[in-house]
Amino acid sequence: MLFLGLEGMEEPSSKICFGTGTERPTFPDQIARDRFGNENTPFRGVKEVGPGQYDNHKFTTFTDVKKPTSTKGYVLGARTGQKDFYQLIDRAPPPTLYQDINRPPIKKSLKPFHSSSNRFKKEASFISPGPGCYEHLVEKNRNVQMLHSFGGRTKSVPHVDIKCIVNENIICGNCGEKPVGDFYENKSKILCPRCYDYNYKWQEKYNRAYLTSFRKARDCSFMHEHEGTTAVFQKISDKELKKLKQKEAYLSLYWS
Repeated sequence: MLFLGLEGMEEPSSKICFGTGTERPTFPDQIARDRFGNENTPFRGVKEVGPGQYDNHKFTTFTDVKKPTSTKGYVLGARTGQKDFYQLIDRAPPPTLYQDINRPPIKKSLKPFHSSSNRFKKEASFISPGPGCYEHLVEKNRNVQMLHSFGGRTKSVPHVDIKCIVNENIICGNCGEKPVGDFYENKSKILCPRCYDYNYKWQEKYNRAYLTSFRKARDCSFMHEHEGTTAVFQKISDKELKKLKQKEAYLSLYWS
């Protein structure tokens, strides 16, 4: 026999296989010391038992412990008496007893459906100006003019100057009549609201540039009572007067 291409060497013994005579582990019985052996565990059992080697005619159990069994079919302490089987009894009334023949009289209601309220309620209609009544090109972020002082409180600039004209003779310079209530004043020139609006619209006697220099004033008759003298009897409180001035100053930003 030639071994590695060399002649004259002795043949190996029949007990030696693959260069060793020790027992070689096989997979189904033992675990290989590699990745394959870690992932695939060996089969546990009797390796000599294969297909067709089982004793089917013998009754065996998986455990060697023998559990006590009863020959009578029941355990200790069980009831041995006869079991009672209850029979279902239908005790419901017949169909003819559900509806009584003698019905009680039905009392008629005074109103239909026991309600006297209106079926369709009237919704409140909100009267608001239409889409074409709003101004689009208006000034934004309007603020009331305030008078500031260092270390003092701020005061709002009144839109209308209130004057006591007890001894003064106020006459409109256009129509010659005495204005009642509000009037327009520029230094010594006085115009009533009717003449001011007419000249501002048509510019008949005064132009608009001159009329813008006028300032609105008001007689003190709504808050003072003079009774022909210079003495003052106040009709409204200072709190109400301050609230009225603030409201008028705010509304003057949107209406003249």
